[in-house]
Amino acid sequence: MGFDPEEINRAFLRRNGIDPDAVGKSQSAGAAQKAGGRFESDICAENAALEAARRAIVFKVPTPVRIHKVNKRTGRLTASKAPAVWVDYSGTVYLDGFGQSVHFEAKSSTIQTRIPFAQIADHQLEKLRRATEFGAWCFLLARRCDEQTKRPLADYVLPVASDGRIANHAHKRALDGAAEHARGVRESVAVPTAEKLGLVVGVDETWLDAVMRLRSAQPRLWI
Repeated sequence: MGFDPEEINRAFLRRNGIDPDAVGKSQSAGAAQKAGGRFESDICAENAALEAARRAIVFKVPTPVRIHKVNKRTGRLTASKAPAVWVDYSGTVYLDGFGQSVHFEAKSSTIQTRIPFAQIADHQLEKLRRATEFGAWCFLLARRCDEQTKRPLADYVLPVASDGRIANHAHKRALDGAAEHARGVRESVAVPTAEKLGLVVGVDETWLDAVMRLRSAQPRLWI
């Protein structure tokens, strides 16, 4: 895919004696992270295909790293993952001769009956909301996996509107989270509802195909 900021970040850790796959990981989280790692690999492969077809250029945003200690003698670092300051993917879609900004967060879950929103941090959602106000296409790309095998079952595109709603549902936001909760927030969308709204990425679709279809068929979800 050419320039890959995530790989540059990983190379930096390797040069300083840190295993990038071990940064910030816990033993108990292994299965979930394995499913998340496959999801990331699938998205990166799809992004590479979209770039090769000159349809879009989308990069994985590097994982921020917090440096805790530097060994002055060996130069080795002790580090951990820092809280994300942006979302997972950002780029540009080629649309009618112009560039269209696109940003999305990717999350996987083994919950079978609903697609949770709580995994996306309030500050990330607020930044997506603000980007939407400036005309960007912003969404949550979610994957539902089998609880036992972690095998992917379905992917979903959940649009973020300019008022912070995800897929036409209220969501806790950084600016008025308390007020939202007081009114009773739905922080997930039921799988049947997602299917009825056409949020499922089809077997022959890329995430971009699904976004283009939804923007045409369900414009109210994006405004």
